[in-house]
Amino acid sequence: MSRRRFIAPQIWEDAAVAKMTRDERLLFVGMITIADDEGRLVASPAHLLGAIYPHDRDVTQQRILAWRDAVCKKNPNAVLYEVGGHDYIAFARWAEWNRPNHPTNSKLPQPPRALVKAS
Repeated sequence: MSRRRFIAPQIWEDAAVAKMTRDERLLFVGMITIADDEGRLVASPAHLLGAIYPHDRDVTQQRILAWRDAVCKKNPNAVLYEVGGHDYIAFARWAEWNRPNHPTNSKLPQPPRALVKAS
């Protein structure tokens, strides 16, 4: 499945993004690129490592876990949630920036409404 994602140049001026470290920002941008058409993605460290850092042998699942949690703490747009013992992330403002031409419904569970509205 071919997916294109829009990352606005203003992302670098965003206050929440400015709070992130360089490694956290790279993970954040990587998460945008692997999100499905509804702005959701599997958030397990193993999945993020394989999808975003397949060539980086110095990046560990422990680092990914720390970066992921920091990204979600610093940026209310990235909502971390758990369903059935599995971690997911949903981008609360996804539709503002990404509107696929031929969207596919997400196969991932929705985040609880309270989490997305609080973001």
